[in-house]
Amino acid sequence: MAHGKVTITVDEYSSNPTQAFTHYNINQSRFQPPHVHMVDPIPYDTPKPTGHTRFVCVSDTHSRTDGIQMPYGDVLLHMGDFTELGLPSEVKKFNDWLGGLPYEFKVVIAGNHELTFDKDFMAELVKQDFYRFPSVSKLKPEDFDNVQSLLTNCVYLQDSDVTIKGFRIYGTPWTPWFNGWGFNLPRGQSLLDKWNQVPEGIDILMTHGPPLGFRDWVPKELQRVGCVELLNTVQKRVQPKLHAFGGIHEGYGIMTDGFTTFINASTCTVSFQPTNPPIVFDLPNPSTSTIPKQALPKHITRLTRDSWVECQPDLHHLVNILIASCLMVCRLYGPISAQHKGWKNEKGLQNSIRHNVSLARQSPSLPDPKPGPAAILTGAQSATIGRTAKQPQPYEWMDDEEGQRESPSLPDPKPGPAAILTGAQSAMIGRTAKQPQPYEWMDDEEGQREGRQGPSLPPRNKLGENFYVRQDGTRSTFFSKE
Repeated sequence: MAHGKVTITVDEYSSNPTQAFTHYNINQSRFQPPHVHMVDPIPYDTPKPTGHTRFVCVSDTHSRTDGIQMPYGDVLLHMGDFTELGLPSEVKKFNDWLGGLPYEFKVVIAGNHELTFDKDFMAELVKQDFYRFPSVSKLKPEDFDNVQSLLTNCVYLQDSDVTIKGFRIYGTPWTPWFNGWGFNLPRGQSLLDKWNQVPEGIDILMTHGPPLGFRDWVPKELQRVGCVELLNTVQKRVQPKLHAFGGIHEGYGIMTDGFTTFINASTCTVSFQPTNPPIVFDLPNPSTSTIPKQALPKHITRLTRDSWVECQPDLHHLVNILIASCLMVCRLYGPISAQHKGWKNEKGLQNSIRHNVSLARQSPSLPDPKPGPAAILTGAQSATIGRTAKQPQPYEWMDDEEGQRESPSLPDPKPGPAAILTGAQSAMIGRTAKQPQPYEWMDDEEGQREGRQGPSLPPRNKLGENFYVRQDGTRSTFFSKE
């Protein structure tokens, strides 16, 4: 991810995308592995991963939706050209089709064929002495002035954004000039002005046309037709998780640059046959928990990308600070990592932790944990928070002293890459290869001996420099194996 304010300027090869592609491919290998890769579509019968949202991507249906087999999903994304000319009758037909689809949300943008959606285009069209689009030219202004209002079964975006299921989605219809259709602008500054309206922090970008080098090849013309400024905006400034588009029927398919996935979802082929199947794509649900930097106590230096709290070293009273004043931070952000050197032995540290946990748990202002995407569950239920692949976040099982683990209403704990189990089960944390982190349990005396029988656990008297405090304030702790 880029840091700080990034300003995109007009590329020197903006007016000739084929030359731009050749230049950057030769000098930077910008469009070759390992910088980019082709991606196979997800089969429709693939189960959706837990904690994910499934997006169904289509584009360029051109009023040919009757024979399209739509797959299962949560959110439908349509990247424009849903009509031939944007006639109100075509828009109504498309809206009726949307109304019959079972998706929870449907998001739509216009394309260059939605002529009536482009007010400037329509204003110029009626001034012409000849009728290039006779059926459109015959329309009265009152017939198309508010044509967007006919889309009652979706969210229509035009240089605007919406947040759905925690994902921030931005949609824009503009494309480089092509035979004077709707939403056409000259390459260079005119289009860049539109891309500059795309805010940072977007998860999904919907455009009608492609960026340079990503599913933008037109074999018949032997040309690249993607927008250079759009590419630079996506890769250098906005950096969405998903960039979905259409426009170029020949470019149907998926690519990735390692951070953003690029999907050309054109349903119609170059011969306008709606035979390209919809593309499904799963994204991990974004975390809804945020905390302003100014709310952190001064002893906490920063929150790292995998949601650990880093603290200044050599603070003897660190536990008092973290437990008493940061318990809510722990509840939202998971375990706490700290550097500590002030305790003489393991027992002294344990007593300090248990004492402060006991005090903190008496606070009447702390809410009970509730099931949800950002909650830790008690008993034998797993504690899992949906996160991206780059942010693995393990959590521990939490058994009450009163024996909640035996509750018949709760599922039995099962080993997994994002869970730590009590008793004689192994305590392992799912992490990336670069971050191996085995841990040991420090429970009550009767549980300590049994829990340490697993071969993957470190010696009992090993004391590392990291410690954990449970998010609900319980007193189980464990230490890092050095």
